[in-house]
Amino acid sequence: MKVSVLASGSNGNATLVETNEYSFLIDDGISFKMLLQRLNECGSDINNIKGIFLTHEHVDHVAGLKVLLKKVDLMTYVTKGTYAGHNADTKEVIKEE
Repeated sequence: MKVSVLASGSNGNATLVETNEYSFLIDDGISFKMLLQRLNECGSDINNIKGIFLTHEHVDHVAGLKVLLKKVDLMTYVTKGTYAGHNADTKEVIKEE
C-alpha cells in the first residue's frame, strides 16, 4: 500500500491511498487543477481512483469535491452526519445508494 499526502493544512487536505488493485482519495479540499497536478507528481492518474472518503464537511476537506464529482464518476463514502452537514450544492453531486 502507498499513501501520498497531496495537500495538508488549512488551505486544503487531500490524501491518496493506493493498493495494487485500487486507489482512493481521502478528502478533496483542493482545486481540480491542483489535484491533477499533485496526482501527476506522485505518478498517479485520476482515472485510477475508484472512490473518495470524506472525513467531515469542513471547507478545507471538501472545497474541490463538487468540481471533482462533476468531472469524474466516483463513489463517495460519507457518514450520515457528514452528509447532513454538506450544503445543498454539494449534496447534489454525492451519489446515494
